[in-house]
Amino acid sequence: MPDDAPDTMMFGFPIPFGCDGWHTSLSLQIFMLEFIADLLIYFISWLIIAGFIHHFILPIKIKRKIYILLFSLVDLAISLPILIASNPDNTFYLKRDFDIKVVKTRYRFIWESNSRPIVETNTN
Repeated sequence: MPDDAPDTMMFGFPIPFGCDGWHTSLSLQIFMLEFIADLLIYFISWLIIAGFIHHFILPIKIKRKIYILLFSLVDLAISLPILIASNPDNTFYLKRDFDIKVVKTRYRFIWESNSRPIVETNTN
C-alpha cells in the first residue's frame, strides 16, 4: 500500500506494478518498469522449469489439438488485460514515484468479514 494513500492496494507479484488511479474512479496506475520486470521473472522462471523437465526428466511433446487449445487460452489471457489497459482513464508511468508499505494480509472466504489489513508498526 502506498504511504500517502492508505486506502489504495497495489497488485503485482513479486514486484507491485499497479494500483487504483487517484484521479478518477475505475482507473488504474500502471508502472512499466515494474511490470516488465515481473514479466521477465515469470517468463524466465517458466522457461527454466520447462527446460529442466524437457532435458532431465522427459521430453515434452505436445499434440496438435492440445497445442491449439493452449494457444487459444493464451490469446484469451492476453486479450483481457489489453482490453482493461485500453481504458483511456488509465495512466502509465515509467517508474513508481512513491514509497510503499507492505502489510500483512491473507486470503479470506466470502463469508468472513472483510476488514482492512492491519498495518504493523515497530514499537521499540
